Amino acid sequence: MKHYKAPDNSLHAIEPEFAHLLPAGCVEITEAEAEAIRAASIPTPTHEHLVLQAETWARSIRLDLFKILDGLQISALVTNDLTTAQAIEVAKQALRDITTTVDLSSFTTYEEMQQAFIYTYWQIRANVPQNIKSAFDSLVP
Repeated sequence: MKHYKAPDNSLHAIEPEFAHLLPAGCVEITEAEAEAIRAASIPTPTHEHLVLQAETWARSIRLDLFKILDGLQISALVTNDLTTAQAIEVAKQALRDITTTVDLSSFTTYEEMQQAFIYTYWQIRANVPQNIKSAFDSLVP
């Protein structure tokens, strides 16, 4: 199979014996040239798209943390450990607010945004009782 490029930069892959069916003006190109054209046609993600991606990632970790924290909070309430239960509630509220409290406006890559969320998760972890810290350890990179 050979690769062809049309004047409008569209790509075509077809067996050479059917090249006469291609649009007028098509020229044969190499696999490397075809790949370069494909790569150039992939749009660069916008800052808004990167923020959305990073927030989605942060929310997925948050959901898993909620499951663990909810169980720990119920255990604390059953044993009448109100101090731990209240500390967990404070941590859960900080997790609920994480996508609105972390300012991603100065970051330009998804990795930087992800690191900002990780840093914030570790800050939240630092403020919970020692017996709750393990909930964060298994989920936050």
